[in-house]
Amino acid sequence: MKLFKFLLLFLSLGTLLSCSSNDEGEVTITLASNFTSRYVNEAAVFSVTTSDGNDVSSNSTFKVDGVAITGNSFSSPIEGTFTVVAEYDGKTSNQITVTVLPSPIPVSSVTLTANKSTVGNGDKIIFTTMGNNGANLSPQATVYFNGVAQTGFNITMNTVGTIDVYSTYTNANNETFTSNTIQVTVVSIINFNKRVLIEDFTGTWCGWCPRVSYGIEQVNLQTNDADVVALHKSGNDPYIINTSPYNVSSYPTAHLNRTTEWSYPESENVEQVVALTSGTNPRLGLALAPSLSGSTINVDVNVKFGYNFNNLKLVVYVLESGLVYPQTNYTSYYGGSSTIQNFVHNHVLRSVLTNISGDNINGATNSGDVYTRNFSVALPSNITNSNNVSIVAFVVDGSGRALNVRTAHFGDNQTFEVE
Repeated sequence: MKLFKFLLLFLSLGTLLSCSSNDEGEVTITLASNFTSRYVNEAAVFSVTTSDGNDVSSNSTFKVDGVAITGNSFSSPIEGTFTVVAEYDGKTSNQITVTVLPSPIPVSSVTLTANKSTVGNGDKIIFTTMGNNGANLSPQATVYFNGVAQTGFNITMNTVGTIDVYSTYTNANNETFTSNTIQVTVVSIINFNKRVLIEDFTGTWCGWCPRVSYGIEQVNLQTNDADVVALHKSGNDPYIINTSPYNVSSYPTAHLNRTTEWSYPESENVEQVVALTSGTNPRLGLALAPSLSGSTINVDVNVKFGYNFNNLKLVVYVLESGLVYPQTNYTSYYGGSSTIQNFVHNHVLRSVLTNISGDNINGATNSGDVYTRNFSVALPSNITNSNNVSIVAFVVDGSGRALNVRTAHFGDNQTFEVE
């Protein structure tokens, strides 16, 4: 009898332990679909997996927008977004959505476009083949240059001249569609030495401005391709020149190629300036021929284009260097004194021969063309020593960015700096 009671107690304990294990490891179910988006009348197949790895899809009930469906496959004759859940053994799964899209329009025609109609030899053009249904078929299409098949659709142009371009697309039914024909012009490219324009907004009263002056000196130790202009525009300063509306809000400020600000502290960011003298060569160059006859300045400014351009402007400055005047100083540069008594102010803007924003360049500006403009003006009355005068000319694009710049002195007869 005692043995029977012991066995009964053992079996009861086992049952309790078994129930406890099930409670702690409760099985959950997860719903998944082989597609989360389908076209009208295309099927999505659902599956249910338990947390212990069993596929119970065949024993589960699937509900779409709360309505049970037969089996585990769902398709819709209409477009829309549908909510799906599964139920198994009294448990409810996570919720997923299936989006049903309108059936695509079959391709019946293709259209070819290009991101450029004129490009330099060695540059790339992206060709896009679009189906009548709005599908971008470029990766599956073949582009032809004068009837010769090319590889890809982002293509480097290596032949100078005008090229007839079309594309073809073949669908899954082996039907081939041919696009319209477009023309692309590939021009020869002339590269020129790359210079950087530094416009230093400064003042003799500006105690922090020597920082930029020192930075410019460091730039000139690393490159001969920096062309500098110092614009004195505010305060009690003998070199002020009115260049409105080209203004700045604080001093010192230095602009690189007009649209980039030289990062503070300029004297420690010399490499930012030097970097702008390398890299991709500019595709236009300048050559200046300034002379002084009595008190009349004559300047021929020549611009040569190594690419097809439009919407360009020319800016021409008259500068004077070697101007000695006390400079307020809050920096540790130049000895650190609060006033630098015999500070030499160089590259000081004395006159603007064009609009400060530039005069429109009218005439042919295609690859190989040369634009010439002559200036004949009186020597500015504020010039103290004509031997220290220089002329700076640069070309800006439609965004106001200086593309290239050149400095010359009286007697120079420059040629283009072709690379």
